[in-house]
Amino acid sequence: MAKSSSSASKKQKLDHLDAFRRGFPFVSCSALAAILNKVEQEGVPELHGRKNIKQAVLEKIAAMAGDCGSLLKQLTAVRIDGLSEERHWFTLAVLRTELVQKVEADIGQTLGLILEDMFAQQLWNPVHGIVMKSTDALFVFHWTLHVFLQDGSAQKQTFANRHDIGSRVCMLCKNIFNVRREGDDDDEGKISSRHLTLSSCDLASDSEWLQSWDRLAAKAGTESKARFAMLQQASGWTFSPHALCMSSSNGVLSFVICWAFESWRNHGKTDVWESFAGYLELWQLPGANKQGSLSSLFSADKIKSHRKTGHLKCTASEVLGLLKPLQHYFTTCCLQEEVQPAKASLLAWLHVLELLNDQNQAPLRSRQLLLACEEALEKNAQAGWGPVMRPKFHWTLHLDGCYEKQGFLPACWVLEAARKYGSASSNTIRFDTSLLEEVTAEHLSVMGKEEGFHLRAHLLQPHACTAKLKKSLVQYNVLRQEDECMTSTMTRLKHGAIIKKGDMVLHGNEPACMHLGKHNPMFKHA
Repeated sequence: MAKSSSSASKKQKLDHLDAFRRGFPFVSCSALAAILNKVEQEGVPELHGRKNIKQAVLEKIAAMAGDCGSLLKQLTAVRIDGLSEERHWFTLAVLRTELVQKVEADIGQTLGLILEDMFAQQLWNPVHGIVMKSTDALFVFHWTLHVFLQDGSAQKQTFANRHDIGSRVCMLCKNIFNVRREGDDDDEGKISSRHLTLSSCDLASDSEWLQSWDRLAAKAGTESKARFAMLQQASGWTFSPHALCMSSSNGVLSFVICWAFESWRNHGKTDVWESFAGYLELWQLPGANKQGSLSSLFSADKIKSHRKTGHLKCTASEVLGLLKPLQHYFTTCCLQEEVQPAKASLLAWLHVLELLNDQNQAPLRSRQLLLACEEALEKNAQAGWGPVMRPKFHWTLHLDGCYEKQGFLPACWVLEAARKYGSASSNTIRFDTSLLEEVTAEHLSVMGKEEGFHLRAHLLQPHACTAKLKKSLVQYNVLRQEDECMTSTMTRLKHGAIIKKGDMVLHGNEPACMHLGKHNPMFKHA
C-alpha cells in the first residue's frame, strides 16, 4: 500500500514538472535542470525581469570596453515616404540627350546599365546600403526596385513597346489588336468596341508576355529586314538586343472631352466651346495651380486646333484642373435630350479620374475601379464613339489589376513638376559629371536638415509673423509673449498637396454638412 502511494506521489511530481516545463519557451532538459538547481541553491535573484537581464548584459559589455568607450551604438531609423516632396527625389544620372541617342537601344539601354550598377555591383549591396558623407552629416542609403513612373512617350523609348502604333496595342491581352477600317484616313490606331469588360479579354501571363519577346529575339538574325519589321509591328515590340521590355499606360479624357463638346455643338449649342471658356473664368482655382490659365485652353485658336485634331491638346495637369468645372458645367447646363449619352460618357470618365485621384486618401474597394472603367467604356459605345476609341481606352481595364498588385496608382501629372535647370550648376567641360555632383550635394544638404522630412502638414517658406498678428494671438491666449511665432502663405498637406492663402476649401466630415471657407495664412509657434 505504501509502495502504491509512493508511486502515485512520484507520478504527480513528474506531471507537475512536465507542466512546469511546457509553460515556458523551449529550453533543453539539461538547461532547465541547471537553472532549477541554481535557483534551489542560491534563491531567486531580486532583479530577474527581461529588461533587468538585458541591462546587466549591456553594462558588462560596456565595462569590457574600458577607456575605449561603448562597444555598442544605438541608432534610430525612421522610414518616411518622401515622395510627397519633390526635393527628396534623388537624382541617379545626368546625361546629355545627344549622348543617349547614340546608344543602340536609346534610354532603355542606359537605364539597364544604371539598374545593373545599382543591383549587380560587387562593391556594394542595396540591402547593406552605402555610406555617403557631407560636411556635417552621415547617410546610409538602402534601395529597392518598386515601380517605374513614366509618361507614354518615355515608356516607348525605355521599354521598346510600340503601344498604340503597333498591331498588338495591349501587351497584357492576347485578343486586343489595332483595327484598321476602310476609308479611315486617321493614322492613329483604333480598337474594337466588342471588348468593353475585362472578362471579355484573353489575358496574357507574365511568361507568355516574355516569350513574345524571346520569339522576336530568335528571329532577329534570321529574317530579312522587311520581314522582321512586320514581326515587330505584329508583336508590338521594337527589338534591340540591349533593350528592356515592359509596358504601362495613361490618357483618355482629352478625347472624351472633345467628343462631348462636339456632340453638344452638333445638337444646337454652336458656341459651347466659347461658353465654357467664359465659365472657366468664374472659377477660383487653388493657388498652387495658377501657373497657367485654364480658360486660355479655349481661346479661338486653341478651339480650332482641338476640333481639328479631335482631342483636347493639353497636359495631364490641365485635365485634372478641368475635372470639377466640367462636372459642374455638364451636370447643370447640359439638359438637352439628344446630348445625354455624350454627357453620361463624359461624367463616367470624370468619375474614373476622381477615383484615381482619391485613392491616395482612402483605399478603393475591391473591383470598384474596374466596374467604373467598364461602365465608362459601355457609355462610350452608347454615345456612338465605339469605332473611334484608341488603345488607351482598353488599357484602363488593367488599372484595377495594377492597383491590386502595387497597392497604389501613381499620378502621371507629377512628372510635370518643376525641373532643375543645369546651366547654373555645371561647366561646359565636364557637364554631366559636374551637374550630377552639384545635384547630389544639394540632395545631401536637404536630407541633412532636421526639418527636411515631415509626417504631417507644415508651412512652406515660413517667416516671423508681424507684431500686430502676434499681439492679437497673445490677446486671445493662442500663445504667450515669449513664444516664437512663424507664419506663411503656403501650407503643404500630409499627402503632398499645396494650399495657398485665398484658396477656397470645403471642411467637414459629412458631405451633407460641408462648409465653404477661405484658406487664411497659417502659423506655428514654439
